Amino acid sequence: MKKRDPVDASKQLRRYLLGSFHVLILFLPLALGLSVVHLGVDAAGIVFLTAFTAHCIIASVTLQRTVDSEVNRTDLSAWVMPLLAVSTTLSVILALYWTYENRLAVWPAATVLILAGTVLGPLLSTARIVLVSFLIAVLLSVAVWGEGGLDSMQPFARVTTIALAVGVPIFIVALILIGTSRWSLVLLKAVKDQAQMDHMRADLAVAEERLRIARDMHDVMGRTLTAVALKSDLAGALTQTGATERALEEVYAVRDLANESLAELRGVLAGYRKPSLAAELVGAQSLLRSAGVESRIMGETTEIPSWAGEPLSWVLREAATNIVRHANAKKAVFVITVEPQSVSLTVSNDGLINRPALDDGHGDGSGLVGLTERLKAVGGTLDYGVVADRFTVVAKILGPALGGEKEG
Repeated sequence: MKKRDPVDASKQLRRYLLGSFHVLILFLPLALGLSVVHLGVDAAGIVFLTAFTAHCIIASVTLQRTVDSEVNRTDLSAWVMPLLAVSTTLSVILALYWTYENRLAVWPAATVLILAGTVLGPLLSTARIVLVSFLIAVLLSVAVWGEGGLDSMQPFARVTTIALAVGVPIFIVALILIGTSRWSLVLLKAVKDQAQMDHMRADLAVAEERLRIARDMHDVMGRTLTAVALKSDLAGALTQTGATERALEEVYAVRDLANESLAELRGVLAGYRKPSLAAELVGAQSLLRSAGVESRIMGETTEIPSWAGEPLSWVLREAATNIVRHANAKKAVFVITVEPQSVSLTVSNDGLINRPALDDGHGDGSGLVGLTERLKAVGGTLDYGVVADRFTVVAKILGPALGGEKEG
């Protein structure tokens, strides 16, 4: 199945918005052409219409380049703005000359200026959009004043008429069109940013799931395979000494371990495995017994809150496996301390663990060093080291009221 492009929505919106503006821009020469024909074809009108058509093409290209520059956060080509400025100036001059000769309104020049402002809209702030719209209205009002068609009116009445008939309508139209251009770009950038954020969240979720599976695989398989290796060696040794009955019991125990491991592995892949501290203690004692290590549990295991059981199970598995694999221990003690807003687990043994073995996860966060970070993420702490000739691991999980359970 083909992977969906994370910015498909923004691409579709971009095509829709730009397509709408391009159609509108390229429709303008046709509309003005019909006006030229209706008012009578003359040289000034044809020259203006030709220049305006070229201006519309330049405006369409400029809009494309402007949007690409803003959305993709790239530099705008150096030739774009000068070319637009030249075409706008030439078209306005020709429009004013044509309307002056024919005593027409200034709407052709207004169309040229508003089109240029619309193309530049994506680059303008809201305050500048208002300023540009105001300047366009003022410029065209001055042009109407200079035509002299209202000389018979009193100055105040003349100013009022030009303002209401020309300035205000042009200002409103310019403000709407330029503002629409600007906010269309804002919408397009927001959609693209959201699509990229969704893609990043999806990638992060995949990475977190992979990390969860890796950690759970280490937790499940590390202790089980260690126990399988020990029991297999024990069965072989018993067979050599002629104790076939006991050897057969160990073989059956290996089979049971393999079945349990398979069930837990399925739980890991399905994502519903929730280790129980009480069950992990039973498993840890069985593992240590197979290795000839005497173990003792101190504390109440039935009163462990749900927010502490799973993270302490991580620590218990790692500590028990390390005792078998890396320590020459004879005795181990598990101490569980339950307080109103915290639960602690202390695992100590009379063997010593080599420093390089503390992170036997090879940097993937599954050794004691990695467990420190995992517990920190759920509001816990992990300390380990040699205390009174015993290697000791102390894990403490804080309750929700004290900032625990930071992970979901």
